[in-house]
Amino acid sequence: MKEIDFAILDTDFIEKCQKITLGDSCLLERFFETSIEEAICHEAVLKECAQGKTDSQEYQFLEKMIEMGRIQIRSDIELIADDTQESIRQYLFTYSKMLSLLFPHKEKLLEAFQQIFARMEYFKTREQVVFELQTMENLITNHYGEFKTCILISYMLEYSQKKVFYFCSDDKGAHSKISSLYCNSVKAIKPYAVIVYCFNKGFLTNEEAIHAMQNSELIGAVRYRERNGKVVYCTAEVFLDYLFHNSLDCSAFGDALLKA
Repeated sequence: MKEIDFAILDTDFIEKCQKITLGDSCLLERFFETSIEEAICHEAVLKECAQGKTDSQEYQFLEKMIEMGRIQIRSDIELIADDTQESIRQYLFTYSKMLSLLFPHKEKLLEAFQQIFARMEYFKTREQVVFELQTMENLITNHYGEFKTCILISYMLEYSQKKVFYFCSDDKGAHSKISSLYCNSVKAIKPYAVIVYCFNKGFLTNEEAIHAMQNSELIGAVRYRERNGKVVYCTAEVFLDYLFHNSLDCSAFGDALLKA
C-alpha cells in the first residue's frame, strides 16, 4: 500500500494557526497547500474547538475544512475495525500504551483501566468498549484531547499501514513522548513552526512570514536549537533574519520556545 503524507492535528494547533490571517486565508490553510495530502483529527478535537459554542470561529473553521474534505474526523468506534476480539484487543492495547505514556503517575486512572482491561473478553461490541472507557475517562482532567490524538497516531502507525509525517500540537510533553516512541516515523511541529515550514516550502513570502510571526505574538525572545545542538536565544526579528538567509530546518525549530 502506498504511504500517504498526512498530518494529525491537535486542538491548540488548529486554534492558533486559524487565528493568524494572511489575506483571505489563514496560516492553517497555507499549511494544507504544501505537501499535506490528508489531515486528520480525533473527534475529541472537534468537541474541544466547539467548547459548547458551535458559533466559535475555531469550530466554524473546522466544520468548513471538514465539509471541503481537507480535514477528516475519526471517532473511537472507527478506530476499532469491527466487533471481533482481535480488533477490541488491538484498540485496548493501544489505549493502554498511550495511557501509561501520558499519565504514568495517575494511579486511580491506571487502576480503573486495568479493571476494564481485565474484562476484555466479555466485551461483545465496539460500542460496549467505548461506553466502558468513557466512564473511566471522567478521571482525566487535563490533556484529554492530546491523549485521544496520541491514540489516533498510534493506531494510524501500527494498524493502518500509513506513515504519520506530522504531529501538529503545541504540547511539548506529548511531542517528546510520541517522538521517543516512534522515532523518525513522526515529526512533531508546533503552530509557529508552520511559519518556518511554509516559508521554506515557498508558500509564504518574507513579508507574510514577518506578518504571521508578529500575529503569533512571538515578539520577544525566541529560543531554538541549532543543528549542532547549540541552544540560541535571540529576538524574533533576529530569528526571522536568520531564517530568511539560512533556511532554518523545520524539525529544529519545532522544539523552539519563547523565553518568558
